[in-house]
Amino acid sequence: MFCTFTTGFLAMAAAILSCAVGCQISAPKYEAVVPETAEGKVLKTRDDVRALFPVAEWLEYEHNEGRFMFCANHQPSYGCSIIDVRGWVFRDHSGQWESVFVVQLNGVGGVTLSVNPTTQVFSAKGSANNAFLDQPAFTFDLRATQA
Repeated sequence: MFCTFTTGFLAMAAAILSCAVGCQISAPKYEAVVPETAEGKVLKTRDDVRALFPVAEWLEYEHNEGRFMFCANHQPSYGCSIIDVRGWVFRDHSGQWESVFVVQLNGVGGVTLSVNPTTQVFSAKGSANNAFLDQPAFTFDLRATQA
């Protein structure tokens, strides 16, 4: 038994050592987020943003600190729902709409998009007959977009 343990340990140590010598481990590369464009132009108007997903469900929200657009874009799938939920904020200093989040929800059926005007929190609530029924599947605090 001691021989088996020692042999196994030595084989594992040799594998780790050979990987450490021959393998290159690199840190993940992060790239700057480039504003989404429609056919090469910067998103200046609401229509430019809506043109990206013409059949999506849309919600626009405006308050004294900003203007926002959100969409739920249903992806083709077999069985389980796949919905991309996206959000944009209008930046006055650049005069364009900038993407603030993209999230893919699976298995929530449909979604209801809403913003709580008191807390300034966006939510996408599921409509499937499961744990997500009328429960937030995704939330985003709009105050995090203030520049």
